Amino acid sequence: MELNEKQLAANRANAKKSTGPKTPAGKRISSQNATRHGFLARSILLPGESRERFFELLSSLLTQFSPATPYEYDLLDTMVVTRWRQQRAWTLETASLIHEQQRQSNPDSTEDQPTQTMLAMKKLALPPRSLEALSRYEGRFDRQYHRAADRLLRIQAERLKNAATNPASSENKEDTQSTYPEPTILEASSKPNRTPLEPRSEPAAINDTHST
Repeated sequence: MELNEKQLAANRANAKKSTGPKTPAGKRISSQNATRHGFLARSILLPGESRERFFELLSSLLTQFSPATPYEYDLLDTMVVTRWRQQRAWTLETASLIHEQQRQSNPDSTEDQPTQTMLAMKKLALPPRSLEALSRYEGRFDRQYHRAADRLLRIQAERLKNAATNPASSENKEDTQSTYPEPTILEASSKPNRTPLEPRSEPAAINDTHST
């Protein structure tokens, strides 16, 4: 589900209205946000994956969706993790094909690059069917991402509707909201549109026995 201009404008307006928690309980929740996604990154990132690019992804989704409550942040965490894992599957697919092409390389071979790619894909389609497993992972992560995004948008729309009809009630819920720090605190980079993961030159063999 894509955000339309009206939804984006509503999210931005809602973010501007927030001045942060004022009570001790609210401030305690807010102070925990600075480390929240640091723990998330340590739980998700594998050796060789870019922490900087993970936070670029996180920062871009925070800017677009502007979560305001703990549950909304939980949904955004799910979106970040599933998108990252989907991009990891893309990288592994590319790395697997490159590795198989190099493994089958023959100095005397006359096949052109498309033919070599086809032969590598044919090989990886055999048991344990690495490409098939990666394709399943990609589809699963994509569905999880969009389910979380759809749920987040519905919850935000309902929250904004309630705030418009009952402003006093919305203000009294301040302590349950979680104000996240600026993207710079999240180690976000100013360099956009970069590939989030770097494929390894010698990827480990992909085992489909753990797929779900």
